[in-house]
Amino acid sequence: MTADEVMRMKIAKLDARDRMIEAGESLVFVKGCPPIKAIQTPYFFDEELLRRSKMTPPERSERIPRSSPKSGIPAGRVRQIEDPTKGRVSVSVAEVANG
Repeated sequence: MTADEVMRMKIAKLDARDRMIEAGESLVFVKGCPPIKAIQTPYFFDEELLRRSKMTPPERSERIPRSSPKSGIPAGRVRQIEDPTKGRVSVSVAEVANG
């Protein structure tokens, strides 16, 4: 996209109280991907998203293990492998992925 195209993107329309009344366009940047030109979809314009926004959060959620800093693979996961010198051993998935 050229700078001129970015400058001509449609902006959201606001009412006198600065509330959005019509969606505009936006650019979405995700690491490792090309930019995405998108139309804004405020949750209050969509019945289903508005309904979901009013849900109460769960009292308790499942615990997600931390990732291995080297591989990004969740810690705590193990795999059984055959080691020629030690026989069958358990190693973390991160160790298998990192060699």
